[in-house]
Amino acid sequence: MRQFRIGERTCDEGAPELQSALEQAFERKQRPLCLCREPPTT
Repeated sequence: MRQFRIGERTCDEGAPELQSALEQAFERKQRPLCLCREPPTT
């Protein structure tokens, strides 16, 4: 399962809080990072 880092928060792709975290990131102009690669990619 993929994980995303949004700011200081890390969420699994199936987590119920992911959608709200993505909405907040969009409002703050933050880019989610995919942690499936090293280094994380946008």
